[in-house]
Amino acid sequence: MNDDERKKTWFSSTVIISVGSIIFSLIAIVVSIRSCSISEKALNLTTEDFIASRSAIYRGTINKSNDKLFLSTIDTNIQLQCAAVHLPPQLDKDKWNISQPDFMLSLVIIRGYIEGYLEKNVLRETGYVKIFDQTSIPIIIGSSYIAKGQSYSDLSLYQLVYTAVVSDEINKRPEVTFKGLIFRERLPSNTDPKVYLKSLWTNSENK
Repeated sequence: MNDDERKKTWFSSTVIISVGSIIFSLIAIVVSIRSCSISEKALNLTTEDFIASRSAIYRGTINKSNDKLFLSTIDTNIQLQCAAVHLPPQLDKDKWNISQPDFMLSLVIIRGYIEGYLEKNVLRETGYVKIFDQTSIPIIIGSSYIAKGQSYSDLSLYQLVYTAVVSDEINKRPEVTFKGLIFRERLPSNTDPKVYLKSLWTNSENK
């Protein structure tokens, strides 16, 4: 084998080794990227689990006489300490405090507000009874609770669900039957409940 042939053989071997190294490097990069992606997804899932285990969502249980709502956490590992309910200021500007031991919200006055609103805004037509099935008003619940041995605060938007019947009889007051609560979303801690609900209520009226 002469010198030219040796050089060609050496060059070919070098090229093959270089190409092989590049291919292995690319494979290593792809595997590394994939591993990072999997690690990121695992971290996101872990973070979501961490947040979920410390986030309160409330269930609203209505009593048989339909005049009281009892708050309780869906996660039994979360202990409610105290809460306050805010209604749209178009209905009521006060804050309704809910405290231990039963975390009960009286619905008597709230029913009166809703009935008054319906009486004022729903047009009565002779021969027609108007039924509003599974409608609701937006409310905000601010609360303090214990999760995993730590104290947390929360501000969330819910819907207070009810069914209403508006008779065609002029002097007959609308009838409201409460159904429960629906969770909508968590709100920033600096949210002003009355300002937020006023805007939400106004927008819904204009639709």
